[in-house]
Amino acid sequence: MEGKSSFESPSHLRLLVDEDLVLAVSDFRRTNNIEGWTTYFLRATEKGKEMQTLGYSEGKDVAEGDVVDAKLAIESILKAKLVVGFHCDQATDYVIDLAEELGVPYCLVPCCVFPSEFPNRQLSDGSRVRCYSELLTYLSEKAKNLRTGKLGFHFAETAKNIVLYTVD
Repeated sequence: MEGKSSFESPSHLRLLVDEDLVLAVSDFRRTNNIEGWTTYFLRATEKGKEMQTLGYSEGKDVAEGDVVDAKLAIESILKAKLVVGFHCDQATDYVIDLAEELGVPYCLVPCCVFPSEFPNRQLSDGSRVRCYSELLTYLSEKAKNLRTGKLGFHFAETAKNIVLYTVD
């Protein structure tokens, strides 16, 4: 395609975006220790297969496009140009943390607050994050150069339409 940049079809990493992922990526970037990354990757892919988030679960079999090689997985993560979290539930903070670790922009549509799972989420005044508007404030205080937008669909209790993003 002349004049157009090529688009590489994404592969499927069966990893949860969580604190363990952010720490493993950070450790690999610091040490280049492929054995340590491989240990994390094997454990994390098994955890990803076992998880049933809100009744959804992945099949246990390897599907076409699944990344099963640890070296390919870390290479894919390190060449990411953007981290996206849509209705990212418990991964919300870690989407930001991973993008900042990689030095890439991110885009997320936060939804559920989970105050009992994140008791350390606090606003700058010291109060705990307990509702959606406080989550937006918390994320705005946490993140650098954060912008806010509104997606073109109706806001509902189960369908949030506020997008938070960075461009650089």
